[in-house]
Amino acid sequence: MNSSQERTSTGEINQWVSFILGDEIYAIDVMKIQEVLRPVEITPVAGSPHYVMGVINLRGSVITVIDARKRFNLMPIDITDDTRILLVEVKKQVVGVLVDSIGEVLQVSQEQIEPAPNMVSGDISGNILGVITRGDVLVEIIDLDKLLAEELSPSDDVF
Repeated sequence: MNSSQERTSTGEINQWVSFILGDEIYAIDVMKIQEVLRPVEITPVAGSPHYVMGVINLRGSVITVIDARKRFNLMPIDITDDTRILLVEVKKQVVGVLVDSIGEVLQVSQEQIEPAPNMVSGDISGNILGVITRGDVLVEIIDLDKLLAEELSPSDDVF
């Protein structure tokens, strides 16, 4: 980087982990991710919302797993070799999020994040922090705190 680039670059670089759901690419703050797992046996929990797959036992901890496709109102698909569970920490709780596949770690300055268009991804549009444009590809940045707020409410003792 030359000195003029250093002077004009005022934005801090943030890292976002991208993941795929169908034809869409999403990203979440790398600092929210604790671990990435291959799918394991998930025990269903009666009475849970339709997008909660159930719970897993990971090294003695019971963790709720959410199907991101169902949470985003997408058609379900079979689990493949690319499917992963992202263990994310939100509001001091760990939750598993099942995604189609993991993309890459994106290093992005705040200036590169654009406001989300009004019609981004339908039902989850209120959970989009912004978008990153990578060539012809639009990457939607997810606000996990808002997206998972319902699952992590204090009344959810089942999970």
